[in-house]
Amino acid sequence: MQTLHLHFCESPGNQTLPVTESFVKSLHDGPRSTSAPLQIPHQPYIKTTLRCHRQRWQSSFCRAYPSSFTLTIHHACIVACVTLWGYDHCLTFASEASLIWNAPWTFPKVLYIVTRYWSSVTLIILLYFHFSHDISVKNCLIFQRFVTWSINIGMCSAEVILTIRTWAVWERSRKVAIFLSIFFAAIWISGFIIMGFWEGSVEYIPVPREMVPSGCWPHVTSPLYFVSYILIAVFEGVLLIMMSIKGYTTFNDGPVNFKFFQAVYIDGILYYIYLFTLSVINIMINMHISKYYANLLAVFQQIMHSLLAGRMLLKLRQWGKQSVRGDQFEDFGSSFAAHVNSLVFEAALVPIEEEFADTNDTETTPMMLTSDP
Repeated sequence: MQTLHLHFCESPGNQTLPVTESFVKSLHDGPRSTSAPLQIPHQPYIKTTLRCHRQRWQSSFCRAYPSSFTLTIHHACIVACVTLWGYDHCLTFASEASLIWNAPWTFPKVLYIVTRYWSSVTLIILLYFHFSHDISVKNCLIFQRFVTWSINIGMCSAEVILTIRTWAVWERSRKVAIFLSIFFAAIWISGFIIMGFWEGSVEYIPVPREMVPSGCWPHVTSPLYFVSYILIAVFEGVLLIMMSIKGYTTFNDGPVNFKFFQAVYIDGILYYIYLFTLSVINIMINMHISKYYANLLAVFQQIMHSLLAGRMLLKLRQWGKQSVRGDQFEDFGSSFAAHVNSLVFEAALVPIEEEFADTNDTETTPMMLTSDP
């Protein structure tokens, strides 16, 4: 005898009641004899369960489906992410066209494009994922797997930029490079393994059409996703500490150009703080708020990684371009001149070799993190 999905609906006494097809049929058809009343154990609770079913799980006693308010919150978050992504691209389009698109194709340029535009693919799929009216449970699982890996790939590419930037701030130290490489691999390999296990625990149930828009909604999920937020928070916390330490020591070592210090350290540290805080908020949501909101900010976290990592590169490239052309390096020394260009991944935006052709000091030659030989 098959047990219906109604057994996920709780009674007013918080008792989970399995409801079988025979009970449902008997309650719909009524007793065969009008002289004998229908005797069913826990009949009031079963009627309450049926009322939940007839009202398409809108009752406050139903726990299998989210409320309309919960769905609205998730839909609003997706729309907000789309709006934020579009607004930021309108603001940075001119800088991107001059600093990125006109540059030769190098690894940093590819990394920027993947980080910046991969999130748009995620958003397009999510719009259909959340707002579709005729999506099957099978398709929900397919879209869910794509969205999960899309979010992780987008965040991973952004973290690559942040990691390289931290390494550049530490003057491209070999020891720091080894530490960051091992640390990055350990965090993200663990995260991908966790995502693989988490995907196997996800099940979807068809959301009633009365809940407009219906879309997809997960019914069974593992708390493993919570661990991935912890890993990201740990990784970003370490990068934040390393950036703060280097910024403090650089400031105390001697006078530096304030605009340079702001572009390299202050803005960078603020970006790290924003991302670390967002990871902590995701952890708090998973710990103290309903399971229906566990992944509420997952997409927003990817969007913020994409936007902030992209802005970081654009600002540093703009500063490096202005500094080389305006000869502003002399304000803070030749070592910083090399340092700026290692940060901005200078890719032949300016004929740098010609700018420094007249100098005999090899320290003033900008170091470039490009794929060019």
